Amino acid sequence: MPFERRVAQPSRSGSTKRGNSVQRHRQHVTLFRDRVRERLNQLTDYFMSHGVSDAATAQRKAIVALGNIVREQAMIMAYADTFAVLGVLLLLAAGLLLFTRRGQASGAVAH
Repeated sequence: MPFERRVAQPSRSGSTKRGNSVQRHRQHVTLFRDRVRERLNQLTDYFMSHGVSDAATAQRKAIVALGNIVREQAMIMAYADTFAVLGVLLLLAAGLLLFTRRGQASGAVAH
């Protein structure tokens, strides 16, 4: 199915993290799922009602729109993953900071 390949292929642009997230997200977007077919039909109907007279063109635009939606959601998930990793690293650094010793002050005392 030509539409299946377009929807399921991962994006070739973007960083590795973003690319992995897009690929992981797009694995769930397949024409074998009823929700995907329903959404494509809704988008096709939307484009048909907004001036696209050819059904094939409307379906192509619906596939592109669905791909853009998936890419946007995958990017949000990638940013959330990045912030989660940074949060864990910050907590680890704060925990390690508690175990460091303060340097001994030299014999001079400030008045």
